[in-house]
Amino acid sequence: MMNAWPRIPLESRTTILVRASELAEDNADMDFTALACIGLADEFPEVRAKAADALWETIDRAVAPLLRDRLDDEDSEVRTAAASSLRQFVALREQGRFDATEGDAVVEALRARAEDPVEAVEVRAAALETLGVRTLPWVADLIADAYDAEERELQLAAIHAMGQSADERWLDYLHEQFYAEDPQFRFEAVMSAASVGSEESVPALAELLHDQDGEVVVAAIEALGEIGGDAAVEALREYAPDAPAEFSDLVALSVDSARGGFGLLLDVDSAEDDPDA
Repeated sequence: MMNAWPRIPLESRTTILVRASELAEDNADMDFTALACIGLADEFPEVRAKAADALWETIDRAVAPLLRDRLDDEDSEVRTAAASSLRQFVALREQGRFDATEGDAVVEALRARAEDPVEAVEVRAAALETLGVRTLPWVADLIADAYDAEERELQLAAIHAMGQSADERWLDYLHEQFYAEDPQFRFEAVMSAASVGSEESVPALAELLHDQDGEVVVAAIEALGEIGGDAAVEALREYAPDAPAEFSDLVALSVDSARGGFGLLLDVDSAEDDPDA
């Protein structure tokens, strides 16, 4: 395959990698890691970028140094894709389930990209998001600096990284963004609050159930389901009668999840009538 790969037309090579990634996402039994690794060495940056994208889910230890090398690629799109796809390995290093030497090399390579003031902002943002899961003091400093940065991409990356950290220290920042004018900031803050999982977020999330942006509302419904607890259940049940029809199933699922997932799929209209349900 390696010898035949360069003879495949360029457009076909990118299409193959995109399709392989889609198939692998839909079917856990399909593994195109070897194919994507071939693509990482392609002469064309668009192919290398698609190959790096296709490796976002792999935990094959041999892939980590290959993606780390792509952080020095001449093309910023390739560097961005590589930074994002290294997230699994940073998480494994955080959990102590990955070789410390290689894991630390990955983290330091990402740090170099995130801290480089002349690096493309999308690369710095991707590197920061990936580093969010690593509980090191300098990572927290990077997140705080990016939150106060002028670039929108870095601010959003900081909010995302706060969620990756699952650290309650960031709750005040996230709650502040619940009221941001930009709906993308509200959405990212809600998603991160769900990852942190603190019941302190429930009252403000309940308010966002009436947000003007549908994606924010959906995120808030799901976040309340993930955080759970009596207050989250009450907020969802109070919202249920006013929820648009297309959200009703999601609300029911989130109520069930917030209650611990032990019940059958809840009929929220019936639950409204029965306070002991």
